[in-house]
Amino acid sequence: MIYNNRGGAMKYAIFITFLFIISNLSFAQTNNFQITLKNNEIISQCCIEELSGHLVKISRLWISRWVKVDSIIEIRKVYKSKFLKGVGIGFFAGLLAGGLVGEVTRNHSGSSGGVDLSGLNILIGAAIGAATGTILGGVIGVSAGIDDVYDFSQLNLEQKLKKVEYIISAESEI
Repeated sequence: MIYNNRGGAMKYAIFITFLFIISNLSFAQTNNFQITLKNNEIISQCCIEELSGHLVKISRLWISRWVKVDSIIEIRKVYKSKFLKGVGIGFFAGLLAGGLVGEVTRNHSGSSGGVDLSGLNILIGAAIGAATGTILGGVIGVSAGIDDVYDFSQLNLEQKLKKVEYIISAESEI
């Protein structure tokens, strides 16, 4: 018996890609801070929950802990890269723009040896536009995901407390 697997590999690749994208999207949205302490400990993928006295409550993977605000030297709000979104938008915008340029520049009476080549300009224009749009969209998408960095290294305790209050209040508004 011969096993016919038409499209099986493609369905598998699409399924794996879908799972990868979904897992990255769900994981990246929940925890969005990275905190560096004076002892060089880095607490990544965490949430800053509340401030109590000189302590701040930090949660990471359903585990909470209190950290002395004075021990913090940096808080980084990590933004998810928008690379894939930029690539997608750039691809389709470039495809459309390139196809339109190809349509405007095509020779409507063009045939060569009985073969109609009048649509070739559209195809070439769309391909070049899509490639260019994909590259530009990816670059723009990456630059849209730049992190906010709060440097605590030169601040005294009062300034650090105010900065943490600001970060918590800014997050609660979102």
